[in-house]
Amino acid sequence: IFSHTGQLVAFWGPSMEACDTRPSLGTSKLGFNFHIPRQRLRSVLLEALGPNTVFWGSSFERFDELSDQPNSCSKPLNVHFTGRPPVAASIVVGCDGVHSVVRRVGVGDATPYLGLLVVLGIFPVSSFKIFHRRVVQSSDGFTRLFVMPYTDTQSMWQLSFRVPQESKARALAADPPMLLKQCSQKCEGWFTPIPEMFEATTVDLVTGTPIYDHLPLRTTCVSPVNLSGERCHWSDGQEGSLATLLGDAAHCMSPFKGQGANQALLDAVSLSQRLVSELGKRPSQLRAGLAAALRS
Repeated sequence: IFSHTGQLVAFWGPSMEACDTRPSLGTSKLGFNFHIPRQRLRSVLLEALGPNTVFWGSSFERFDELSDQPNSCSKPLNVHFTGRPPVAASIVVGCDGVHSVVRRVGVGDATPYLGLLVVLGIFPVSSFKIFHRRVVQSSDGFTRLFVMPYTDTQSMWQLSFRVPQESKARALAADPPMLLKQCSQKCEGWFTPIPEMFEATTVDLVTGTPIYDHLPLRTTCVSPVNLSGERCHWSDGQEGSLATLLGDAAHCMSPFKGQGANQALLDAVSLSQRLVSELGKRPSQLRAGLAAALRS
């Protein structure tokens, strides 16, 4: 961690020399953080799924519960998507981010803007030894920079700064050339090679994201929307719900810790373990078991 003038504030992890000899991304061993681009991780997970598991080109609309179904019914839910017939399902898991449609349908709470804009950029790392296979952070007290490995030949920077007006943040996020210019201006005069890093970043690899949040939820049960389309809100007492939320849809994470997607993966493992433990129960207990797994 450095000040914006280049003064070392804190250091942990392997030395610069050790970073030059550490394993490549994808072959990390115990003692090193494992870094993987999000799209690459998605590809790995997608390849592990069976055919016709993922349906593209549709958006979630709502889900409702089939009436008069016995507790042994294996798929008591109808899930509605745009442009396709309803899908029968055993459970609904909303893991669709801070702007979760599942949460909006089942909970209906607000998503307040936090007055922050986070800008991401990807650049070739070969000319920047300080960033080679290591994480670097810096701040001047108003603007915060975070740089981390992206691939074996690229690193990714994240610059965060206040933009009080949501409309201005959205306008900036839609204008990558202006975003890159703003980042360069905010870090003008920072220690070398920060300005050079921005110069090495091309506009097509720059994105901006206004930061939003949710208030914490008290329970983990989402109510279905009934057949008339009336919203049924989250309920503390709804122990039989067959829907839940994971990741940022359930608990937004600070953008400064890089834990949003990581926590969603941990949530998924925890939920999977609970679901597997319930699948061996008698059919008459299946619904209650699934609901208990989601509630936990």
